[in-house]
Amino acid sequence: MSKPEYKVEFTKTASGLKGYAVVNSKGKQVYFDESKADAEAECEVQNAKHAQKKQKKESRAFVATRMAEAFIQSKVKDDFKKVPIVSIHTFKDKQGGIRVAEISVWQNGKNGSGGGYSWMRCDATNAGAIILAVEDFILTYDVKAYRPKGWESDIDEHADAEYKLGILIDDSKTE
Repeated sequence: MSKPEYKVEFTKTASGLKGYAVVNSKGKQVYFDESKADAEAECEVQNAKHAQKKQKKESRAFVATRMAEAFIQSKVKDDFKKVPIVSIHTFKDKQGGIRVAEISVWQNGKNGSGGGYSWMRCDATNAGAIILAVEDFILTYDVKAYRPKGWESDIDEHADAEYKLGILIDDSKTE
């Protein structure tokens, strides 16, 4: 488990009042109380809020990337004797969005030997299209289907992204 963001310290204020302060990891006091129990309760609340914020930031992209890996794994598993290991290597662009740099598909063999392949941005094949389709899959992962006013059917952007990725992977197998 990681180190908590907030902690309780016994302190004395400039006016001479003694009590307990809730201090963040940078040393800034965020709460003060004369009761240690109240300060500890506030510390727990602050740590829970911090953990929830951190989880919300990472969870959507993390889950979407893992789901993309599972989807790719299901599409390419026939190429290998055992179930392959798929890993998607991402980075953040200047606007804070997620970009895919490489998709590795490989299988461990005996004594560390194994084989596989990689789709990278620098490849001249249709790897670029696959990488863009994976980015689209990740970006539309939590997008719910919606129906514009006056339309008779829903628009499901994630289903479209999944379909395009499946077609591109199937096409890459035949080449």
